[in-house]
Amino acid sequence: MDELERLRQELRKARQELAVQHELLKKQERRRSPTEAGRAAPVRTRFDMAALARQMLKGHEPMASKKKILLVGSIPPAADLIWGEMEKVAHLLTNLLDNAIQYTPDGGRVTLSLITSEAGVRVEVADTGPGIDPKFFANPEAGLGLSIAKEIVALHRGQIGLESGKGQGSRFFFLLPRDLRA
Repeated sequence: MDELERLRQELRKARQELAVQHELLKKQERRRSPTEAGRAAPVRTRFDMAALARQMLKGHEPMASKKKILLVGSIPPAADLIWGEMEKVAHLLTNLLDNAIQYTPDGGRVTLSLITSEAGVRVEVADTGPGIDPKFFANPEAGLGLSIAKEIVALHRGQIGLESGKGQGSRFFFLLPRDLRA
């Protein structure tokens, strides 16, 4: 078994474990009283989005290099501090980068970009893969990873989207507000 296949098996196993945990959380949510049943507010801390993005890129270098994929970061050097749940945002970035690398052919390119604005921080993960039908993104039953990504962004009062087409690669993006304390 080569290293790439081993990584794929580990990724499949992690996704299966995540699916089980997600189902357990959904069952637990259904058992809560109506007053408790609203979305739980994220545990908000201030963290450096740029540092997190750089860390995520570094962590995905081995997976990308196995496929000779150029992994590029377009991340401003200045700190982009936001209030949010860093672990969930890291999970979101991991999901998007894993999928981009997985579906990009050997020798392709995956780019992680951060764009700051008054509204917050926009994060983009673009690839040179085969692209996906935007209808897939709109489908509420699209897949566990996408459902979790949408949920994480919603918990942060953000927005998520996709620009893609068959044969054109994909660009997933999300916008997180700088401050959730209000």
